[in-house]
Amino acid sequence: MSVFKIDNYYKYMLLAISVLCVAVLALDFYTNAKQIELFLMGTASGFAVLITLYTWSIKIWTENGALCKRTLFGVKTVEMTAVDEISVITLRGRYLFMILTPGSFIMLSTMMENFPALKDILKNNITEKVFAGMDNIGNDRIARKKTVMKLMLAGLLVSSAVILVYIYLNRIIL
Repeated sequence: MSVFKIDNYYKYMLLAISVLCVAVLALDFYTNAKQIELFLMGTASGFAVLITLYTWSIKIWTENGALCKRTLFGVKTVEMTAVDEISVITLRGRYLFMILTPGSFIMLSTMMENFPALKDILKNNITEKVFAGMDNIGNDRIARKKTVMKLMLAGLLVSSAVILVYIYLNRIIL
């Protein structure tokens, strides 16, 4: 049984962004910000925390010819022999692979820590015709997408820190 989780870089970057969002919310609350600012920052903080918890909970494994995915919302299982189609969704910082069967689906992200090994497992267990859509995307393209995603998360972290410092300087010191 092979177990795959989200790469630690993504987990800790999302955790840091969530902490900064909650810090900005606390600073807004402490400095008696307007209600709309509190609402917007509270929504952003809640969303960031939910995404972080969801990302930390993702676990994918193979078991008895089935692909299983555990998240906050439960466990999904797809029989690899019953896969009808693999749809590739291209995003700016990653690829998503929607593995479709007649009764359900599982979405896989290239943010997994050892995605090429997961891709090889799928290649060995899914028919060649169905796997063709996923085979077009090589490991070098996945690596480039991972680099873009890492840069986007780093930029988001830096901008969150700048916003926190700006609010601190603007409301408390000045």
